[in-house]
Amino acid sequence: MVQVQAHQKIKPYQKLRYGSNVPFRHGPLDVVKYSATPFPDNPTRPLERSNPNALQDELLRHLKEDGKMSGFDFAVQFLDAGRMTYWGKRHDDSFWTENASLEWNEAEAPFHTVARLTLLANSQLKSEAGEAVYFDVTGHSTPDSMPVGSINRARWQGEVASRRARSRVEQGVAAAASRGV
Repeated sequence: MVQVQAHQKIKPYQKLRYGSNVPFRHGPLDVVKYSATPFPDNPTRPLERSNPNALQDELLRHLKEDGKMSGFDFAVQFLDAGRMTYWGKRHDDSFWTENASLEWNEAEAPFHTVARLTLLANSQLKSEAGEAVYFDVTGHSTPDSMPVGSINRARWQGEVASRRARSRVEQGVAAAASRGV
């Protein structure tokens, strides 16, 4: 698996499909996974493999130079344990929510597009603003949008600890800079 990842063709961000591999509540009864699929005509230029910042550079170039901004279909995939199978067998809802390594077969549980997302031209954040951004899908969710499953239960503590550690490092760097160190 590592060999496949190490030798796969690297694509610009605006050509990649993004998605959750863990499920979330979607209202009081439903459970879903999310996906953002790029439009086929999203503009890109070839990446320079020797450039370690090629992905970032291409995305910034796109935001600054291209007249047409990239877009993505945002879709939800509903858990449908009555139709979904693993090795030819049906399993209950908890099997699908507790095993984050399992993909939900799109032929059995298709994605449904619910929105279209479009990048904004010249929308680059300054690095300070980017450093201040964080995601906390557990702490910032409502009961009807909570992440579910064992991985999500475990990840919240890790995300909080990581954010606190980064904050302490950033505070230390700022303090050192103010002392002229």
